[in-house]
Amino acid sequence: MSNYLIDVPVVWLSRSDDFVLYGTRNLNIDCWISTPDYPLLSVVWQKTRYGVTTQLNVAISNGKYSGSSLVHPGLTINNAEFTDSGSYVCIATYLRGNGYSPAYVLNIYASALTVTIPSSTYSVLLGNQISITCTVSGSPSATNVYWMKQQTNGGSFSNVDIAGNNRYSGGTLSSPTLVINSAQFSDEGNYRCHGVNAAGDANSIVTNLDVTCSEYNIMQHGSCSLYI
Repeated sequence: MSNYLIDVPVVWLSRSDDFVLYGTRNLNIDCWISTPDYPLLSVVWQKTRYGVTTQLNVAISNGKYSGSSLVHPGLTINNAEFTDSGSYVCIATYLRGNGYSPAYVLNIYASALTVTIPSSTYSVLLGNQISITCTVSGSPSATNVYWMKQQTNGGSFSNVDIAGNNRYSGGTLSSPTLVINSAQFSDEGNYRCHGVNAAGDANSIVTNLDVTCSEYNIMQHGSCSLYI
């Protein structure tokens, strides 16, 4: 029986692929390396995305990556982003050559936003201000917020032109709540708040806005008249 040395290390990973939620913290990819007959010199990771291969430099990643060392050869990816999607390979270098793991494919997906209106009905006196509260939460964050309205007589929903109505404000990323000043009967209807992120378009429940006269007035011909 002849004696021989293992010249090329055997490298393998804990799994071959993952579908990971955007924002996931501490995603670990374990890398195992066979016991060498020569000292292990280094461990590096390569990433390929859209056909471009780069070597990950843990030391200058500002905490994005950790591991990829002789003591901890696995790779940890912190706060998963869409740009982390790609194919990863663990490479072990010995005196006599390199060993390459099979590719690990990482896919990042987004979760839909949660869009909330706290009440299914709102009421306001003619000429007063009303705020229809909307909160938008989730990760990744919203890239757009908008409102849709259905008239009281039914029909389809259409976009609320907030910028084109000087009585309207809100409906933005920083302030999604819809504020209507000097409410008119034409403001009555069903409203819906929408938020958009990488996962798509999410919407709130439908809420109804009712514009009324004060207890001392009655509505006549589309306006409030003093009741005598």
